[in-house]
Amino acid sequence: MTHEEIDGLLKPARDLMMELRCHVQADTERLDERILSPVDSQLRKEIIAARDEVGCEGPWDARVVLDELLISAGTVQTLSYQVYSIGRLLHAPVSMRAVQALVRTALETAARAWWLLDPALTIRQRVTRSIGVTLQSMRDEQRAWKKLGEAGPLKRSNEQINHLVEWARYIGLAITADKLGQPRLAEFTPSTASEMVAKLGDEAGGSLGGSALYSWLSASTHGAALHMVPFTDGVPQVPRTNCRELAWVLKPAVISLRATHLRLAEYVGASSVHRSRPYDALLRELHSKRSDKTPVGVF
Repeated sequence: MTHEEIDGLLKPARDLMMELRCHVQADTERLDERILSPVDSQLRKEIIAARDEVGCEGPWDARVVLDELLISAGTVQTLSYQVYSIGRLLHAPVSMRAVQALVRTALETAARAWWLLDPALTIRQRVTRSIGVTLQSMRDEQRAWKKLGEAGPLKRSNEQINHLVEWARYIGLAITADKLGQPRLAEFTPSTASEMVAKLGDEAGGSLGGSALYSWLSASTHGAALHMVPFTDGVPQVPRTNCRELAWVLKPAVISLRATHLRLAEYVGASSVHRSRPYDALLRELHSKRSDKTPVGVF
C-alpha cells in the first residue's frame, strides 16, 4: 500500500483521538455549572464535610475543596492533551516506539487522576493527596532547574514551593522535613506510578491491561525490547507494525481517558451517558482493526 492509502486507513482513529481533547475541553463548562449548583454529589458532601476540618483561622471553606478539584480536573485535561498528541503521531509510517512512549505517559497521568479522585477518600485525605503530589512535582522541577543552573526559573520554583507550604500550614496540615531537609506533608503517603497504574487497571476495567501492560510499555520504551529486533547477516531488520498491533497499544490510552473523565463527572454530580459516546466511537474503530495486519509503520 502507498503512504496515502495507509494514511486513509489511519485517518478515522487519528481524527477521533484528536477530537477527544475538544470533547474534554467543551465539557469543562458543563462541569463548572454542576460545581456551582446545589445538586447532590460527592463534591457537595465534601464541601459540607470540610467544615469539620480546622485551619489557622477556623474551619475550612469551599475554597479548600475547589482548589483540590482544580488539581484533579487539571490532571484530566493534561491527559486529554497527551491523547491528542498520540493522535498527531498517527501518520504513515507510524513510529510504534513513539506511540508506546506517549501511551505509557498517558497511563501514568490517568492513574494519578484516578488516584486523586478515589471516592473512598475523606476530604482531608483528598486535599492532602492533591497538595502532596503538587509539592512532589514542584520539587522535581526545582531539582531540574538547580542542575541546569537556571537562576531565574529556580527562584520562581522556590517561591512556588514556599507559597504551597504556607498554604498547607494555613489550612492546618503539618509540614516536616525529609532526609534532605526539604519540606513534605506529614500526612502524605506517596504511591509509585506502578502502584497507581495497577489500581487504575484493577478498578477501571475495560481491558485496560494495568500493571502488566505498563511494565511491557516501560520495557519497550527504555530499550529492553531491543532483543526482539531480528538480524540478517549482522544487519538489524526493524520489525514492521500493523493495524492490529497499533490498535492494541492505543486502546488503553482511550480507556484510561474515558475512565478518568467519567470519574471526574461523577464526582461533581454529572451524568456520564453522553460523555462516553466519543470514546465508544473510537473504541469501536480500534476494535474493527483487531484482525487487520496491514503494515502501517515500524517498531
